Amino acid sequence: MSRRWLRLTLLGVAVFVLALLFRIPAGWALYLAEKRVPVELEWQEASGTAWDARVERLVVTLPSGREAVVGPISLHTHLLSALTGSVPVDFRVQSRFGQASGSLRLAPGGWQVSEVRGRLALAELPRLVPQLEVAGLEGQVLFRGQNLAGSFSGGPPRTGTLRASLDGLRVGLIRTERPLGDYALEMQAQGGEGFRGKVRTVNEKALLGVQGEADTDLANGLVRFRGQGWAADDAPQAVRDILPLLGQARDGQVRIRWQGRIR
Repeated sequence: MSRRWLRLTLLGVAVFVLALLFRIPAGWALYLAEKRVPVELEWQEASGTAWDARVERLVVTLPSGREAVVGPISLHTHLLSALTGSVPVDFRVQSRFGQASGSLRLAPGGWQVSEVRGRLALAELPRLVPQLEVAGLEGQVLFRGQNLAGSFSGGPPRTGTLRASLDGLRVGLIRTERPLGDYALEMQAQGGEGFRGKVRTVNEKALLGVQGEADTDLANGLVRFRGQGWAADDAPQAVRDILPLLGQARDGQVRIRWQGRIR
């Protein structure tokens, strides 16, 4: 009889603990997370539980001092799968820049994003790269990341790929009847140092063609592009006039060596 009561008591305690875990407020979970990540977190209106949470506004202050404001954020954790030693989480993030959604897995050794998809409004990009503010960019970026993985100690992902398409690019400095073109970017993580990959033009009717290599040095907040550009045969004079501002121009083509800083 005593063993039976012991088993029932242990079962009752386990059920009680699980009930408490399921009802941990989202705000408590953020407080605990803040102590384990290499960034400062400030949030407003956190609701739900740690396993099914919504945060209306989250300010992330990076080690460099830059701030990123996002929200609302929705998180859903598959608690039963956490018994395997890692915690899978589905997320959806919105901000003035755009939106993203995907799935990640948290484990003692670090994190992994199996897939993330989203879009970014080019008009908001100068908030991250101030040098682009004078360009008056319009259009959107559709992006997809796969198998991105890193550690909780900070820094860029060590592994993974990023693919993006830039659709309907317009630049306020260049007045044209149609967009300058559509472009594609494919990049690979470089062991925690940043990303490196290629940029190319994807439509034949582009007024401004571009191809080359891009890389990011996230530790120092730098973005670089090395390649070439050219004006289409039917491109207006405004497009041809901009080529010398991009680099060494000759016969409708330009050699580009550009570097910008991420704030």
